[in-house]
Amino acid sequence: MVAVARVANRAFAAFAANIEAARSVVQGGRSLEALKVGLLNVGDLYRGAWFQAVSALDAWAKEEVSRRVAVIAEGVAGPLPAKLSGLRMTVGQAVSIQLGQLSVAEVVTKAVDDDLRRATLQRPRDLADAMKYVWDGDLWREVAAWLRENIDGYARTDPGALITRLDEIVERRNQIAHGADTLADGSGGKRAIDAASTADAINFIYLIAQGVTAVLGDLPEPDPAQEVAEAKARRPPSVALIAQAGALDEGAEVRFAPGPAFESQFAAWLAENPDRAVATWVADGSVKPLRWTVDGVRYSASALVAELFNQAGIEGFDAYNGPTWWIVDGGRTLAQIAEQLYHKQ
Repeated sequence: MVAVARVANRAFAAFAANIEAARSVVQGGRSLEALKVGLLNVGDLYRGAWFQAVSALDAWAKEEVSRRVAVIAEGVAGPLPAKLSGLRMTVGQAVSIQLGQLSVAEVVTKAVDDDLRRATLQRPRDLADAMKYVWDGDLWREVAAWLRENIDGYARTDPGALITRLDEIVERRNQIAHGADTLADGSGGKRAIDAASTADAINFIYLIAQGVTAVLGDLPEPDPAQEVAEAKARRPPSVALIAQAGALDEGAEVRFAPGPAFESQFAAWLAENPDRAVATWVADGSVKPLRWTVDGVRYSASALVAELFNQAGIEGFDAYNGPTWWIVDGGRTLAQIAEQLYHKQ
């Protein structure tokens, strides 16, 4: 028997809160119907709840895949699913990884997040395809098996029935979103909807997410003792180490060094105004130790790298290991200075 899903993670907790809110709307509609309130179209409340539940499934699925990919890419969980293993990496990304400017996990997670951002994870086929980033298996066959074994009323459920039912629910959501749920006969009237059918759709969506979570299984959790030991051994941030040691003087010049992966792309933009590559060190222990020469604003090392990518109009990444991009007199990066200080402790 497949273990009942644990739902303690934040992604599922947010999803469950959305589902509970949709159920509350349905309950409110029932109360209004009992009061025979004629000034309000109670059906539109049910349509809103229906829409909310399907949207909650979409948001949860994206978050669930993203968090699992991050763990798998860090090497905590394995082996790699076939779809994740087949992701392509550019030469520029490979060089950035080699230089320590990006980690493999950052590149992989961003690639998957970008793919999911363009997707709508509501239809059964789209859900199953997205889950292949984190799990090799027949999703709907396994979810149907979990429902048969764990949920009353689903003893005869098969994958085809699940797929059909979820497709119907999503199709109704699309009719609500794109056509105001109006009848196809041109009369302007709306399709019938009631509390019972809406509650049933919401409950079904919740069970689907439960089943998928159970099938995927729990992510590995670090041993608490190991977590404590690692926390004690964890190195402080590079800029904090440099500031604490007083390794750089106030006003020391720090220069942007994009490295082989991006050097040619930045060349013309930096040549237009060489000050764009220059910042000065602010030695007050702040998390924003770089004052950019161009605008006089203080940035963290990573944030200023992102600002340069943005202003230069160069496709970069969402996450930067900022101290590896900045060098001081002598050619050492902030990261290298911090590493030397750390090992001297």
